[in-house]
Amino acid sequence: MPAPEVPEGLVKLLQDFTVAILRAKPTHLEKFGAEYFTRIVNNSVAYTEAEDKPPPPPQKPSTSSTLKMDRGSSKGKLKIKPVEDEDSDSDFEQKMERQMKNSKFTNRRASVAAEPYNPEDEENDTSGGGRRLSFHEKPAETAQHLKEVCRNIVLFNELSDKELDDVVNAMFERLVTAGEDIIHEMDDGDNFYIITSGKYKATIHDESGEEKVVKEYDGVGYFGELALMYNAPRSATVTAISDGQLWALTRASFRKLVLGHAAKRRRDFVSLLHSVKILTDLTPYQRMSLADSLERRSVSQGECIIKQGDPGVEIFFVMDGTVRVTREENGVEKELSKVTKGGYFGELALLSSKPRAASVYAETDVLLAVLGVESFERLLGPCIDLMRKQADEYAGPASPEV
Repeated sequence: MPAPEVPEGLVKLLQDFTVAILRAKPTHLEKFGAEYFTRIVNNSVAYTEAEDKPPPPPQKPSTSSTLKMDRGSSKGKLKIKPVEDEDSDSDFEQKMERQMKNSKFTNRRASVAAEPYNPEDEENDTSGGGRRLSFHEKPAETAQHLKEVCRNIVLFNELSDKELDDVVNAMFERLVTAGEDIIHEMDDGDNFYIITSGKYKATIHDESGEEKVVKEYDGVGYFGELALMYNAPRSATVTAISDGQLWALTRASFRKLVLGHAAKRRRDFVSLLHSVKILTDLTPYQRMSLADSLERRSVSQGECIIKQGDPGVEIFFVMDGTVRVTREENGVEKELSKVTKGGYFGELALLSSKPRAASVYAETDVLLAVLGVESFERLLGPCIDLMRKQADEYAGPASPEV
């Protein structure tokens, strides 16, 4: 069955919408989405009608209006919420509408970050010209600190230890002096930064051109990730208040290490799901949706994955390794079965809403793909009846009561 064709412009449209949500943090997503897309449609119609009208007579702009055009005429320019004096959703939406209207008539050059990136291009490159992983030597304690910071950042929390080491190795030191601008509002994203020392402030310019401080950093934190992740211009200027030390990850390394690993992980999940017989009735779209909801989890040999008597909140697919299913009866633990690559376990407690009736241990080091109960019910609807039938007949790969 051929893969579904993605309409031109869909990826950019969804990226812009995601940026709007992350920055506005609306209380009602559905309402915000309806108003967001309604404005896009209305602005598109207005732009089409404007093309048939003669241009207005030239006027000498005031200093403030010129500044507003310079600051607010770029696609994707959306407001960061202040830390203390937060605007309401309606205030943000009004500002967004003005900026969207301005953006229809700008000739600002296309952002470098808007260039498409296909991780498969590098994997399939046989010319030997692919980019090598960057490596910048740093003290062990610094590398460990950067690794711990990255673990708490959403962009990196799905990376394995090895992948996270690659990210940290690719970071390079940047020393800054008081008063130095590290990134500029509306510039293309170049680097992502982690702070290890120094004080910094993030500022934006409002509609009147006044500079406004929206966030301050004191020795810890990070910035610059949104412009790299969502192909959007910088949303604020970050300035060093004191001398300090930063560690930076280039846009090229970010895309290769973070986006590349994410794409590979998704392909691995899809390949795994193809090998699970119970999921053969899923459509390609359903399989992709399921892959996007899976979480990768590494388990060391001998570790308990499921404990008998615990509530069932997850189903597990084995990506690599072997697990052992046991049940305790009259104080004696008895092995029931083993599950290897391509098998799954833990579904029956989800189907019956009963506590786990068996324990599962990693017989070897194991790599698992994990699906939570909410996603299980939402995404595996077409397979649940078959799972129940197999549970009754015990044709599955694991204990009938795991």
